[in-house]
Amino acid sequence: MVAEARHFTGEADLVSIVTPVYNEEASLSSYRSELTRVLASLANERPGRFTFEVILVNDGSRDGTWELIKSFAREDPRFRGISLSRNFGAQSALEAGIMHAAGAAVITIDCDLEDPPSLIPELLAQWEAGSDIVTAKRVYTKEKGWWKRTTSNLFYRVFNWICDVELQSGTSEFRLIDAAVVSAMREHFVEKDLFLRGLLQWMGFSVATLTYEKGHRAHGESRFTVRRLVKLAWVGISSFSTLPLRLVAIAGVTISTISAALLLAMALLRFVFELVAYQDIAFLVVFIIFSNGLILTAIGIVALYLMQLQRQVMGRPTYLVWKKVNF
Repeated sequence: MVAEARHFTGEADLVSIVTPVYNEEASLSSYRSELTRVLASLANERPGRFTFEVILVNDGSRDGTWELIKSFAREDPRFRGISLSRNFGAQSALEAGIMHAAGAAVITIDCDLEDPPSLIPELLAQWEAGSDIVTAKRVYTKEKGWWKRTTSNLFYRVFNWICDVELQSGTSEFRLIDAAVVSAMREHFVEKDLFLRGLLQWMGFSVATLTYEKGHRAHGESRFTVRRLVKLAWVGISSFSTLPLRLVAIAGVTISTISAALLLAMALLRFVFELVAYQDIAFLVVFIIFSNGLILTAIGIVALYLMQLQRQVMGRPTYLVWKKVNF
């Protein structure tokens, strides 16, 4: 899709900034300070061009995050809060914020300052140039650790190999989405397990990409454990690829063919040529173990897809809102 520049009509565009938060009491104040600094600088450079709303989505935090969000809302009417009834996960929190956003453009960003708010003016510039989605791509330096670089690159290589959409390595949830994209999401998508990166790429709107060096986390450690990352990876792969199921079917046919050939060869050796070139029990044990492992793997992969289907059919919401402020 070819991007067409957006023309300023004279009326300020509302931009929604959506930030999911989970037990981020220690980081929120630093995030607000940096964000308000960036927004003030943008207002000085381009007066009357943009207005902002900042939607902080509390994803079932157990610390003082929600109280802090309420205090922000009292002090600054641009800040709005949504508190979910429990921890539904980052993707659901993002969805909640996006669905409540009223802006002509929606920016999603974490509050840990690893994604710099200072990049917001560049996101907006690309949006004004006509892009419907502006993705921010992280560049990992050697100082950031080999583990992050390696696992990130591995995930994107595997994802792009087996899935129907292609993601650039290093993309995260830091992006800008045009209101037309948000409207399409509201009208047409009812998926219960969201993988926003893949979904937005699949939709086919015009996309621009910015690169930036990942910053240092303001406080504490990342909330994304290995378990959560693996879960997110599986949601992404199962949502955009049926290759695992096809591989299981191919493996099943291959093993069945090889097994039939082996059984035929064994029968010929024993009953036609009267040769015994193997220990019957040893061959049988190895064959049974291998076959059972293949069967269990196949059942496991099919079960994971069925779990996705079950959640979709049950129709449970991806999040429940407990309270709101400044809405």
